[in-house]
Amino acid sequence: QLLFFATGSTRPPATGFAHLMGYSGENLPSEQPFTVTRAAAAGRLPTASTCFNRLYLPEFDSEAQLLRMLRIALTENQGFSEAAVMA
Repeated sequence: QLLFFATGSTRPPATGFAHLMGYSGENLPSEQPFTVTRAAAAGRLPTASTCFNRLYLPEFDSEAQLLRMLRIALTENQGFSEAAVMA
């Protein structure tokens, strides 16, 4: 579930994670490494940019809170939302 949430793919590439494909901003396929980035807003649900294979994790007070919020994000997501980009 985490791989699909962050990359839009249900499986890693047969040639390994180093060969994950994404978009470089010019609408041209390119290798985009899987990256975990700290999100600016603390306490919010984790988000992802599947085009860039990037998972955004806000800061949490505990590992238990991180796991709870990540579980919610992975199971309760319903596709793309313009509002998420604007936040």
